[in-house]
Amino acid sequence: MGGTINIVLAVDVIAALSGQTQEQSVLMMDDGPRTAENPGTPHLITYCWPGWQLNWAIRQIDLQTPAAIKSIRFQSLGGPLMTAADASTLVWSGIVPACLIPGELYRYQIAVEMARGINSMLFINTPALVVPLAV
Repeated sequence: MGGTINIVLAVDVIAALSGQTQEQSVLMMDDGPRTAENPGTPHLITYCWPGWQLNWAIRQIDLQTPAAIKSIRFQSLGGPLMTAADASTLVWSGIVPACLIPGELYRYQIAVEMARGINSMLFINTPALVVPLAV
């Protein structure tokens, strides 16, 4: 039977809208049973297991400017990005597929939509999922 891992994406919307880098405007963390790598950064590596549910949630630091997850895209090895969600949402959930190879990093991109304007889309390209080699 699988478990659940919550991944929280905290966005400093003011920093992001003013053109700051993802390192200056994004913090990521999870509550998985195995300690993640790079917690508190946009380079979070979450350990997960096939059949487990993953929940991504966004929290904006500036409460006056809304932010939402526009899409989550997983990059397969040598393949194109695949859209995991198309509609803006505050929480997105998915199940870890059984086909993931233990020890391989599965990078993904989160697109965050904030307000309007030139910097209204923030793309976070550095987090990853990994199935541990040993349980």
